[in-house]
Amino acid sequence: MVIFATGVNPRTDFLNKVVNLESNYVKVDAFMNTSNKYIYAAGDVCSFPYIRTGERITHGHWVTAQQQGVVAALNMLEEQV
Repeated sequence: MVIFATGVNPRTDFLNKVVNLESNYVKVDAFMNTSNKYIYAAGDVCSFPYIRTGERITHGHWVTAQQQGVVAALNMLEEQV
């Protein structure tokens, strides 16, 4: 079996005046909040701080997107995790 993946390149151009971007990724904090306090992002579209190093990373995997979606939802409901 051969698996070939080309990666993810999100289309976020339309967001450049609304939130901070980094190489076409939406910059979020540990709570999945963007530079606009009313907008959250999760999954393939965002870059987030890696807990072990503090460096910003992206991770295009469905498990990460699923977990980030939960974190974003809880934080939108002000149930910070």
